[in-house]
Amino acid sequence: MKGVRLAIIVLFSLAGTHVGTHAQSQVPARDPGQSIAPPMGTATIGGLVKDHQGQPVRRSTVTITGDMRLTRSTVTDNEGRFAFAELPTGRFTVSAEKPGSPQMSYGAKRAYRAGAGVFLQDGEHADGLTLTLPRGAVMTGTVYDEAGVPMPGVPVMAWEVRTSLGGERTLGSVGETVTVITDDRGVYRLFGLPAGDFTV
Repeated sequence: MKGVRLAIIVLFSLAGTHVGTHAQSQVPARDPGQSIAPPMGTATIGGLVKDHQGQPVRRSTVTITGDMRLTRSTVTDNEGRFAFAELPTGRFTVSAEKPGSPQMSYGAKRAYRAGAGVFLQDGEHADGLTLTLPRGAVMTGTVYDEAGVPMPGVPVMAWEVRTSLGGERTLGSVGETVTVITDDRGVYRLFGLPAGDFTV
């Protein structure tokens, strides 16, 4: 829009592509209808997801990822419990998430950070894991044009402001970066953010 310039930087502190060469292949093409079966074993992983007050979190999504691109997900029951069976030997990361709360990994001290992981031999059982989902913070505000008129339909995204040990400040995405659109009043609302400093 000519004559309108959006210039908003707000700092908050919250608590809470296949490029290839043409060549003949000596390997027969794989039937696209075939798939590689995921690895199986006899190990298990299970545990509990709770909130920041220690209460079980029902219907949260728990995902494990492991070697050989193994990925499985499940949903916690009414008591916040989850379980994965028939797992092979390997190291697994376990994470939990639910709308309104930042994603948390087992063994991590902060949201959206890699956790310690769980290493299992075939036949081993790690059935006492506990993951705590922190309380998600909310950021809201209004976008105005240079004349002070609210602007509807404007994309708004939150970026975390990170400070290195040397004092350098950089911007980083928070998990899967979410963009929201301002409503007819120019108002935006971002939720499920972890504790930290953010710019919009």
